[in-house]
Amino acid sequence: MISKEQYEKCLERVPLGNLDVFHDVILELDAHPPEGIRSIEAIVPYRVKNREIDQWRKSQRFLADSDGAIRSQLSKEPDPSEEIASKESRELVRTFMLLLTPNHQEILRLAYFEGFPQEQIAESRGCTPQSVKAMLIRAETALKQLIDQSSHGRNS
Repeated sequence: MISKEQYEKCLERVPLGNLDVFHDVILELDAHPPEGIRSIEAIVPYRVKNREIDQWRKSQRFLADSDGAIRSQLSKEPDPSEEIASKESRELVRTFMLLLTPNHQEILRLAYFEGFPQEQIAESRGCTPQSVKAMLIRAETALKQLIDQSSHGRNS
C-alpha cells in the first residue's frame, strides 16, 4: 500500500496537468507493486511520462485514421445541395423519358438506370454492341432535344 507521504512525494514530481494519468499509475502500482523497487517515488514520474506518451501516440493514430476516414467520407458524400439538384435532374430525366419511343426508353433504362454494359444489352437484344452504342446516341440526342425544348419554353 502506498502511504500518504509517498503519494505526496510522487505528486510533487509530476506536472499538474497530468493528474488523471498520475492517479491511474498510483492505483496500478498500489494494486500490483513492482518487485525489487525500493523507491516508488522514482518510478512514478517515468510511468506517468510513458503513459502520456502512449496516450499521445494513440491520439495521433486516431487523428490520422479519422482524418483519412473523414477525407474518404467527404469524397464519397456529395454536397447536400448537389444531391438535391442531382435528384431533381434524375426526376426530370425520368419524366422526359416517358415522352421518348419505347425503344429509346428501354435502351436508356438498361444502360443508365440498371447499369448494364453495352455488350450485355446487345446480347439480350440480339444485335451488336456497335448497334447499341448507336441506339444510345440516338436516344440521348432525343432526350436532350426534349429537355432543351422544355427549358426554352420556360425561359420565354
